[in-house]
Amino acid sequence: MKLLSPSIAVFLLLFLSPSTAATAVSTHSVMKKLNDALSDLGGAVPVSGHVVVSFNKVEGDGKKSKEKSGQVALMVREDMNGLTTSYSTNVLKNMKQESAAKLKDEDASTPTIDAINDFSMSNINNLLSPIDSLNQLLKSATLIRVEKLKEQVEGASKLHFTLPVEAIITNKRTREYVDKFDGEMTLTVKDDGTPIELLANYNGSGRAYVVFSVKAAGTRLQRFDVVGNRLVMTMRESFSSYDSTFGKGENSEVHLFTPKVVGLPNKDHFTNTSKDTSI
Repeated sequence: MKLLSPSIAVFLLLFLSPSTAATAVSTHSVMKKLNDALSDLGGAVPVSGHVVVSFNKVEGDGKKSKEKSGQVALMVREDMNGLTTSYSTNVLKNMKQESAAKLKDEDASTPTIDAINDFSMSNINNLLSPIDSLNQLLKSATLIRVEKLKEQVEGASKLHFTLPVEAIITNKRTREYVDKFDGEMTLTVKDDGTPIELLANYNGSGRAYVVFSVKAAGTRLQRFDVVGNRLVMTMRESFSSYDSTFGKGENSEVHLFTPKVVGLPNKDHFTNTSKDTSI
C-alpha cells in the first residue's frame, strides 16, 4: 500500500475536518492579536487615580479562629518625578487613633493600618502597568481552546489556558514540595486583542519533611481598561484558602482603581513604570 506524503495527509486532514482547521487558524490569529495589543498598550501616558483596598484574613477554625479585616482609600499619581501616593486627612486621623489604641491594648483592631501594610508599591505598579505580569503569565500558560462570545463585547473571545505550578508559585524552593497541582486561566479579549478580564483558578497539595502537609486553592479575577494608549488594571480580586498540619486559613483581597490621564507624556519616562511580575 502506498503511503500518503505528509503534505497531502495534512491537506486531507484539514479538508475532512474543517472545524479543526478553523480552530487552529483562530487560535493563531487571536494570540497574534493579543501579543500585538500588549505591545501597543505599554504607552507612556502618565496616569493618576483613586485606589480602594480591602482585605479579610481568617486563621484557625471554629471558636479558635481569628479574623482580621480592613479597608483604606488612597490617591496615586505619576509625574516626571516618579510615582507618589497620598492619603486623606481622615485616613491619617484613623491611623493615629488606631496606633494609640494599640499602645493601650495589643489586641485592639487596626483596620486602616493593616490595609495600608497589606498594600505594597508593587501592587500599585501592577494596577498601573499590568502588561509585564500578563506577559509573564502567558509565557508559562498553554492555550487549549478559543471561545467566541456573543453576549459581551462584539467580536470578543475567551481564551482558555492551563497553568503550570510555576505560574502561581514563583518561589523555586517552595515548588519542590508540591506533589499535585492543577491550574487554569481564562482571558477575555476584544476583537483587536485588548484584554478585558482574566480569571485564574488553582488547587494543589504538598508535603515537606514528612510531618508537614498542606492543601491550597485560590481564585484571581482581574479587569482591565485602556487609558490613552496604556493598559491599566481597574480591579483585582483574589481569594485563597489552605488546610495544613498546623491549621486552616482564608485570605481575600480587593483592589479597585479608578484611573484618569494626568497629562501629555514627556519622552519615554513612564514606559517602564513597572517590572512587577506578580498577579
